Amino acid sequence: MNELFSEKGMRTFTADRRDVHMQDASHYAQLADVVGRALAQQAIQGDKHGALSRKVRAWKVARHLRAMKRHSQKAAAASEALNAGYVNHVLELPQRRANAAAAKLERRKARPAVGSGQAAVNSLQQSLGYFMGNAVTSGSVQDRAPEYLDAQVYEYPMAAGAEGQGPRTVRDFFPRQDGRR
Repeated sequence: MNELFSEKGMRTFTADRRDVHMQDASHYAQLADVVGRALAQQAIQGDKHGALSRKVRAWKVARHLRAMKRHSQKAAAASEALNAGYVNHVLELPQRRANAAAAKLERRKARPAVGSGQAAVNSLQQSLGYFMGNAVTSGSVQDRAPEYLDAQVYEYPMAAGAEGQGPRTVRDFFPRQDGRR
């Protein structure tokens, strides 16, 4: 039992179970084929539809063997999943935790100390610089105040042939019933 709690022991156990289940699945598939073909050839007195009755009866019996084959294949896959889960959740876990702790320590070293307040001082100085017009630039922003342009009304040209006409109204499209404008 203690052999299961080592990498080699778990790998050996799961490989053995996988092989047994795959061999069983192969046998079930062969047996389903043999039983299905044999029953499809066997006529039973009282069959009303001849070959169709024999094929349906053979399928009904052989489907249980095919289900056994599917379940054996799933059991083989589950044994592989057992090994993968053991490796992932037991064997590799201490190393992953150590890597996470090291990364956390690196992140903690990279940020400024909480008690120094230097980040707050820098932020306040930058804000003050913006308010006073002495903005600290990083090189990508230009050192000049924004220019505000006057709003200009643009006169769009009239369409050809529309110079003498006034604006169109709804009454131009839907005249009144009494003929008045």
